[in-house]
Amino acid sequence: MRLIASRGQRLKHKKTRHADRRPGYRCSMTFIISAATRKACFQVADTRLTDARTGALHDDFSVKTIAVDCADARVSISYTGLASIDGVTTGAWIADRLVGFSAWGRFFQDTMNYLRDELTNATNRNENLKRFGLEVSVIGLGNSPQGERQIAVAIITNCGEPQARRNQFKDVSPSATFQRFILSPANVRFYIGCAGAMRAKLAVNGMRRKLKKRLDKFETDTDPKTILDFLVAMLRSHRRDPHVSRLIGERCVAVAITNNLEVTSVSYDRNGDATLTPFRVKATPRSGGG
Repeated sequence: MRLIASRGQRLKHKKTRHADRRPGYRCSMTFIISAATRKACFQVADTRLTDARTGALHDDFSVKTIAVDCADARVSISYTGLASIDGVTTGAWIADRLVGFSAWGRFFQDTMNYLRDELTNATNRNENLKRFGLEVSVIGLGNSPQGERQIAVAIITNCGEPQARRNQFKDVSPSATFQRFILSPANVRFYIGCAGAMRAKLAVNGMRRKLKKRLDKFETDTDPKTILDFLVAMLRSHRRDPHVSRLIGERCVAVAITNNLEVTSVSYDRNGDATLTPFRVKATPRSGGG
């Protein structure tokens, strides 16, 4: 299930059934919540990795978030679905591809097109991409051709397709071809989007208005952690569902990008845990990821 809201519209819940009931098919594992205004964008993703067939816990410290510089934008990328490509974690694979592409010198749309094409090419070498699927959720801030700050939103997926209702997707059987969708930023005042481990009903709508008020009040001198804390609370609230709690971990990695394109990352973990950091793609060598 994917859920997206923008242009100030109400966040709506669309309940769908999995298109494929084969054992082990589940595109959505990690839970991702993204939010943005023209002043800042935010993304949180849990770090739990579960077995796609059995749901058993495999790793509770798997970083699935990458902060990426583009020539005209700065974005946070998180993924839900297949955990490894070409023998490395999907997060490391995405980061390595974007470093090789020199994403910091490329436009946002070109970078999204490149990642889509690389994922499609990878399906020839990774049968599990066609078996379990992958969705990449992208949120950030960029500049229009006129130099105005805009929200940058994209989804790259081989297991979802857009619906007639604006900005909603539904689960479909994973395919060998990835598609790229970019939200037109014109007149978008705020954005809230969810992706991931969602066989149970979303519990986001009851907190949407509170989140929107916080986004409306956010200023350039506001501590972005106040919004990230709220998003993490939204994510963790789903752990009250017995089924979803097995898929969504308590630990999270969160990224905020403010209007001056400064990146803030926060590791939400238990006392004594090692701090988790997102992968970083910028003109200097990549760092982070654990």
